[in-house]
Amino acid sequence: MKTIARLWLVTASFVAAGAFGAETLELQTRPGVTQPVLVEAAAQPKAAIVIFAGGDGGVLFANNEASTFRANFLLRARPEFIKQGFVVVTFGAPSDRRAPKYLDDQFRTSKEHAEDIRAVVAAIRSRYGVPVWLVGTSRGTFSAASAGLQLGKSVDGVVLSSTMADVIDLPIDRFDVPVLMVHHERDACRETFLREARSTAAKIKAPRKELIVVGGGTSEGNPCQAMAYHGFNGIEAEVVQRIAAWMLQ
Repeated sequence: MKTIARLWLVTASFVAAGAFGAETLELQTRPGVTQPVLVEAAAQPKAAIVIFAGGDGGVLFANNEASTFRANFLLRARPEFIKQGFVVVTFGAPSDRRAPKYLDDQFRTSKEHAEDIRAVVAAIRSRYGVPVWLVGTSRGTFSAASAGLQLGKSVDGVVLSSTMADVIDLPIDRFDVPVLMVHHERDACRETFLREARSTAAKIKAPRKELIVVGGGTSEGNPCQAMAYHGFNGIEAEVVQRIAAWMLQ
């Protein structure tokens, strides 16, 4: 009964909110813990994505906008996903992880993180009645892959972009849902070389899977940061279109 009541509180917050525009919501997930999410929706959504930034995952919100990680590929690409007909749910730092190290790799692969994600997915599915996918980039791929494995068919699929090499150490041969990987052919980050992504893609077992390799764009600054090839700088719209087409086919 406690679980049902908790989900009812989450769902009620969505029902009370408007259907469109940007809204920052605090959802009750674990006992004593709330999970902030920024929700933005297309007028007639076809699906929803919960997005996980890379780095330490310390995404914070102010005035219905992300106040950190704004350069991150997935956060930059939110308008493109909305154009393609998605509800975009940006995952923030939960109330018990709002100081360094925020969402470190240990937490990203934990049961607690998966439970926070489960509650968010359930609320989005209840509110919009569309498939819900987990989408992570760089270190955010630990969140999307680990939660995708733990939650199984509670989600509709997983998308991993600029996948961390160590994701291969997760039990990725046990996915119950489709998995798409997207990687830049010239990603020069030492933890996300294309050859490692190919090895990860080969190990993945899922009902449907694919590795899409893209080219083009420009690279600026640190090769592991958002404005390098690692972050699909300059080709955001093309990458989103390919992701959307794969998810919606």
